[in-house]
Amino acid sequence: MRRAFTLIELLIVVAIIAILAAIAVPNFLEAQTRAKVARVKNDLRTHATAIEAYYVDWNRYTRDSDSSLDVQGGAGLPFERRANGAVTLTTPVAYMSSLLQDPFAAGQVVQVAGGSAQGYRIGSGTWSHDSSFLPTADVQASHTVFQANGPSPCFVTLSPGPDRSRERIGYKCFPFRSTDSNEQAPYLDYDPTNGTISRGDIYRFGGNFLAGDWNRTANGNGPQGPAAN
Repeated sequence: MRRAFTLIELLIVVAIIAILAAIAVPNFLEAQTRAKVARVKNDLRTHATAIEAYYVDWNRYTRDSDSSLDVQGGAGLPFERRANGAVTLTTPVAYMSSLLQDPFAAGQVVQVAGGSAQGYRIGSGTWSHDSSFLPTADVQASHTVFQANGPSPCFVTLSPGPDRSRERIGYKCFPFRSTDSNEQAPYLDYDPTNGTISRGDIYRFGGNFLAGDWNRTANGNGPQGPAAN
């Protein structure tokens, strides 16, 4: 005679499966995030190498790579007025064969809290938006800061990190601080010890500015990052 499972036995099996899933799924998602962080760090290393190669040829770093001033007409600006720093690494000279794609952003156009950009973001110490060409006011006054301090042979390239939200806003003024009084803390490094999905951006610095310190004031005073050896 056939003997079927009882309702209690089925419920026990379902409960065991649910417990195992509750343990396995978070660990799987954590592993995915850790793998993406590792990929981003490797991509930023590649990105930085291409930016340095660009500097060797042109004696300056690329433009910024920045939100609406990058993509789809750059807020109505012609190409020569737009940022598109990552794009200039692929054309007309191919320092990289293609734009690297940030796994913490959806597709080629990076969609994160705080705007969109093509490829990984770049903050250039040798280029800034001329705000007189912008259709709206530049609240960060990046060109004013740039004019006050002059170009600095350095750069930063970055990802918004697992939380997909930019923590620094004033990087268009890199390596100096924005004049916007609302931007009191423009730098926050991602630290997985605070949680795999936690606040902070992932950075790679280059040139004569090799550490994350964006607290220099608009007139150049204040603490500075260490110079390259």
